[in-house]
Amino acid sequence: MTTEARGSFRSALSHRDFRWLVGGLTISGMGDWLYSVALLVWVFDETGSAAWVAAASIIRLLPSALFGALAGEIAGRYDKRRVMMASDLIRALAMLLVALVAALSGYVGLGLALVFVSTAVGTVYFPAMASLTPSLVGEEDLSAANAATSTIDTVALVIGPAIGGLLLLIGPVELAFAANGLTFIVSALCVSRIRTRATLYPSEDEPGIIPRIVEGLRVIRGSREVSLLLLLETGSTFAYGQVLVLLVLVAAGLDMGDEGLGFMFAAVGLGGMLAAVLAARLADDPRLGRTLLLGSLAFGLPFAGLAFIETQAPAYLLLAVVGAANVILVVVTNTMIQRLVRPDIVSRVFGVLDSLDVVGVVLGSLLAPIVVEIFGLDAALVVAGLSLPVLTLVVLPYLRAMDDASAARLRELAPIVNRLELMPLFRGAPRSVLEAVASAAQEQRLAEGSLVIKQGDPADDLFVVRSGTLDVIDERSSANGKVLNTLGEGDYFGEIGLIEEIPRTASVVTTSETSLYRVGGEQFLEILNQTPSLMGPLRAGIASRTGGRRRRRVVRRRTEE
Repeated sequence: MTTEARGSFRSALSHRDFRWLVGGLTISGMGDWLYSVALLVWVFDETGSAAWVAAASIIRLLPSALFGALAGEIAGRYDKRRVMMASDLIRALAMLLVALVAALSGYVGLGLALVFVSTAVGTVYFPAMASLTPSLVGEEDLSAANAATSTIDTVALVIGPAIGGLLLLIGPVELAFAANGLTFIVSALCVSRIRTRATLYPSEDEPGIIPRIVEGLRVIRGSREVSLLLLLETGSTFAYGQVLVLLVLVAAGLDMGDEGLGFMFAAVGLGGMLAAVLAARLADDPRLGRTLLLGSLAFGLPFAGLAFIETQAPAYLLLAVVGAANVILVVVTNTMIQRLVRPDIVSRVFGVLDSLDVVGVVLGSLLAPIVVEIFGLDAALVVAGLSLPVLTLVVLPYLRAMDDASAARLRELAPIVNRLELMPLFRGAPRSVLEAVASAAQEQRLAEGSLVIKQGDPADDLFVVRSGTLDVIDERSSANGKVLNTLGEGDYFGEIGLIEEIPRTASVVTTSETSLYRVGGEQFLEILNQTPSLMGPLRAGIASRTGGRRRRRVVRRRTEE
């Protein structure tokens, strides 16, 4: 292990097994995107039909909606490394068969059936990778590792379509399919080099798939803000579904050749990559309603503008703006949902969001060829481009109200956040994390002599001392108990039982009038999963309070949900 700063990209990549994972993900990701371009080109060349292009886009997306929950269960129950290797190898075989079908010509239906099989098998890859990553890099580098894999996705969107365009320029379409098959073989070889095995957790005590979905829907229905954000997110994927179909026709209309579609997708990816830093900053802007409106306009108007251009260079520029706006919308929307929804529920809401994303793309892909058939390509481009800005303008009054409510909420939380950031446990934590803890905290005022927690009871909550003093007592040491420690302002307790998943190791009694912040245990564990940097101070505190015992039971992660 090198001495790179914890939490940096270089630190995450210093882990040998994670480097192999990143290598496989990079290669297969670029293969996926080059094949996506080749698939749309092949279907259009064989059929000359926008409806068939839409069908190809839907077939590539449908397995995610049908098998996403099942894929998560498979990834959770079996060895992640073997699941990923099996997924890669089966997809490699499917892609090589698609290449053979394309070479024979005329068997579009058979080729799309193989595409469906490949995508269905591929649904297990991401949940398996997400579950394996914590075991590869540890708590301190987990955030950096996740950021690295996200960056790889964006880079693959830039490079993959460009490679696809080059392959279509120098050879037949089956060459691109075969190249994608080879990338899966290389990816499987990279994964085979991983030595670490992720822990398999029993799932008997976890809620089933249907209850998790129902819980997420209940939260959405009960929150106008969350419902509004999901509506806008679905609207953006609806527009993107139209984009997937119409770009094929735009490339043909501008005489770009088959390779032109790959370069157009690369322009979208490049714009998104350049906007990543800006998106992170905009997500912290308190006036997010305005940001969503501007992002919607920047997404839709340039795409509608494709109807009025006749040369290739402006098309690439407009699509780069579309890609930048898309990344901004996704980052801002996701950040707002994370801040509005309780940490212990947020993963289920995002599960519903994933399904809605697929529905939006499918509906957009179905609409585009109908509009083209009735009104022509230019009208279809304008409809696709204006659909999201019009939707955003319709809900603009609600966005403004949401901005006002968010600002009021932050003002309400500010006193708690200001106290938390002075405490050693939360020193250096991002303000969004402090706001999440503050949202989960309830103030509790207690008189002198009050029993806060009882030794031997189940662990439930974390406590942070706002004011007053408390004694930590080992009741088993003597008849009257032995005082192990005295706590005061800024101290915290209750974390040992939560982290170690054991009953309370001592009793805690107030020795003066005391005010506490009480944070729900499940909510706090979810916050920990999202903020690995907090585990260092917590573990140090546990080691000092338990006489150096090193129980390192890792907080169970929700990535397998």
